[in-house]
Amino acid sequence: MGGGLRQQGQPRAESFVRSLLDRSYVRAFRRAIVIAVLLAGALGLLAGPVGAHTGFESSDPSDGATIEEPIERLVLRFSGPAEPAGDGFRVLDPAGALRRPDSVTGDRQRQVWTLEFDPPLAGGAVGVRWTVQAPDAHPIDGSFSFIVAAPPPQPGQPDNATGAATELSEMATGGDGPGAVALETDTSDSAEATASAVGRRASPRIQELDAFLAESDARARYAEELGAAGRLLGLTAAMISIGGIVFAATVVANRRRDAYSVLRWVRNGGVLLIVAAVVELLAQLAVTSGDWSGLASPAALETAVLAPFGIALGLRALGGAILFTAAETRAELIRELARASARQRTAVPVGATHTSQAAPLRVPSWPAAPIKAEASPDRDRPATLRQLPASPGLALGALGLLLSFTFDGHTVSQGGRWVTAAVDIVHVAAGAVWAGGVFALAGVLWGRQRRGVRLQALELAVRFSVIAALALAAAGIAGTVLAVIILDSPAELWSTPWGRLLIVKFLAVACAAGLGAYNHFMVIPWMNDDPFDDSRSVWLRNMVTVEAFVLASVIAVTALLVGAAS
Repeated sequence: MGGGLRQQGQPRAESFVRSLLDRSYVRAFRRAIVIAVLLAGALGLLAGPVGAHTGFESSDPSDGATIEEPIERLVLRFSGPAEPAGDGFRVLDPAGALRRPDSVTGDRQRQVWTLEFDPPLAGGAVGVRWTVQAPDAHPIDGSFSFIVAAPPPQPGQPDNATGAATELSEMATGGDGPGAVALETDTSDSAEATASAVGRRASPRIQELDAFLAESDARARYAEELGAAGRLLGLTAAMISIGGIVFAATVVANRRRDAYSVLRWVRNGGVLLIVAAVVELLAQLAVTSGDWSGLASPAALETAVLAPFGIALGLRALGGAILFTAAETRAELIRELARASARQRTAVPVGATHTSQAAPLRVPSWPAAPIKAEASPDRDRPATLRQLPASPGLALGALGLLLSFTFDGHTVSQGGRWVTAAVDIVHVAAGAVWAGGVFALAGVLWGRQRRGVRLQALELAVRFSVIAALALAAAGIAGTVLAVIILDSPAELWSTPWGRLLIVKFLAVACAAGLGAYNHFMVIPWMNDDPFDDSRSVWLRNMVTVEAFVLASVIAVTALLVGAAS
């Protein structure tokens, strides 16, 4: 009997696989790639000039300079808009005291900040540390130092260098007697004497100055690490949710038990999105305020929520809440349909025909069509699931997630605002369909094994393989366009943290794509030779699991890319 089933089922399976691997799909795939390349080129032309990156550009006095006059004003220039964050601007004066500027003012574009000090800085080496925040919420910090050769003003003496020089000149020319001669002797090499004196006064503070320039705020560092953890959690949940929705709608739409399992993962992803948004918001408050006291500041909370970064977190949390509700409702509907089908199969013996005695079954609170008893339970599953109404909540939640990424990361600060946002949406959506689909496929196959049923992986693999290939092409093209927009030159691939992380991500994506190509061109045809060999399904399951782990590393690197400076 088993052999008869195999003889009847194998040609049907072979026909299904051949139809999905028909040359028409290859032609459609080629057309999609050509269209995507042309679209990417058009978007690259529309992007126009690349927006300036926010980074430290210069200072006045400059790093390492020696100044002959006391410093009353420091000027810091950045290559893009910057707002003071954390500890803001701090100065270590030659006496070893930490000083805050008496006045901090920025220009209209917030790219030049002027710090004023009273009394002025003089008498040795001065260290400056700064912490600012870019428009995309990236914290950026740095330090520099310079030497003020002029001695600090003494009590009762003029505070400015001009007055001090005038007084010395008058003493040198107007005095007579031994004092005048002594003054002439002492000031004959005044520049060297002053520099020597400054060096003697500054030398005991060299070690402390170096420590000040190299120090990092542990509180800010912990907050940044917490934010990175929240960013990774949120990105992973978004990939699982968006990819799971597409996978449930296209690959397992006629498999009620598998669709139910995938939707439960989407529901859990919605919860993780809310948690990740809260964690990132708390970390951002701590980074912006410089310590954890910012968590209790209503003003800091208002500033963070109204910023683009806060809007991104709000959309992410809202999308997660919608996904949780919609996925839970749809999963419960599938479970209710499964129970109804079980009761119906119990009432109508297998092989019996439908009569007027079997009343049509309706699902409460949903506009579903009547479900009729079928002769075969297997035939009842696809018919039942197809009657499920579409869920606009899942689509709305996924849209909210995609829009959230247009207010986060380099999308806010690089290139044309709307062009970069559009390319970023394509990149995130395609990457989620690929990565989330791989996670869902591995989860479904492992779930079937736990339930003790046959894996039957061939149909799932073939259906998802076409979707994954298109998603990979779209993600790769959109990612390339984003890299061109963000990087000013190819040299930044190895000279900036963002560029180096991009190289690591490219290598990981190439590895995952290689595994996917191996499954598509080698494993699936091999499985098609004997679709009922479970050992081949187990091999595919293991290869998909390895691909899922590689894609998990891609998501981790992507989370670091979002927070890295370019």
